[in-house]
Amino acid sequence: MKSTRCCGKILPVIDGFVRCPTCRAKLMQVRQDTRAEKLIIYCRRCKTEYSVDIKMGQCFESRGQ
Repeated sequence: MKSTRCCGKILPVIDGFVRCPTCRAKLMQVRQDTRAEKLIIYCRRCKTEYSVDIKMGQCFESRGQ
């Protein structure tokens, strides 16, 4: 069984904070060495939940199966 991981769009990281792509609110602070897989981030302002993968300071919306 093959597991093909597909990364979605890149979420904006501005001034070291992951920003909500909808309302641009600060969601979480990210450093250069931060790594996470299938992390759930919730935006309080627009009530949206994102599953993200963070690798080397870049944040991708997770679209895994």
